[in-house]
Order: sequence, then structure tokens, then C-alpha cells
Amino acid sequence: MTFLEKLDFLMKKNSLNKKRLSDQSGIPYSTIDGFYKQSYNNIKLSTFKKLCDFFGVTMDSMARDEVTEIEYYNPKKKDLHITPEEEILVKCYRTADDLDKTLALRAVNADQVMETKKENKNVG
Repeated sequence: MTFLEKLDFLMKKNSLNKKRLSDQSGIPYSTIDGFYKQSYNNIKLSTFKKLCDFFGVTMDSMARDEVTEIEYYNPKKKDLHITPEEEILVKCYRTADDLDKTLALRAVNADQVMETKKENKNVG
């Protein structure tokens, strides 16, 4: 998947055209339009980073053509990367009612408690 295919996917996913992407990201329209007309081979690193941060995707997953699944992350939290599967789980959690959220948190806590017990058993 090429850079432009990924960019098209992200724009479609976020209901953006080149103009709206320019307005919202702060990247000049002529730069974005130039990717399509003149190629993106000479894209400035600062522009590429700004674009990736805008969409919350890793630079590596955008740059490498052999990568077919875009890797997401929260640009405000540099150490957090999120897979598409994890993104679905977050969206489900956000739309869940209070009872479902409580049950999900209890399930996670139970798994963490069991893992801690296993680790302690192996140490002792």
C-alpha cells in the first residue's frame, strides 16, 4: 500500500478532502495537492511528521509500502501505539453503558490479578 493510498484511506475515513485536510492540519493545500500531481518523494520530514501526527498514525507505517495496516497512536502520548483491533475495543468501551464498562473493567482487573499471582508464584 503506497503513501498516497494510505493518505486517501485516512482522508476518506475522516471525511476529509484535500482542502479540509489542509485547513485542519495546517499543511498548505499546494503541498497536499503536490503529493498527487508531482509525487511525494521529496516530502519534507517536518511535513510528513505533521501529517502523521494529525491522523495519529506512525511514520513507519505510512512510509513503508509493504505495510498494509496503518498503525495508530496518540500523538500526545508518544509511547502509546494502538492497533486497529485496539481502536475497535476503545470505541466499543466508549459507547458502552455503565454496567458494561464496570464488567469490562472487572474482567481486566481479574486478568491482571491472575497474572500477578502467576508471576509471584514463579519468583518464589
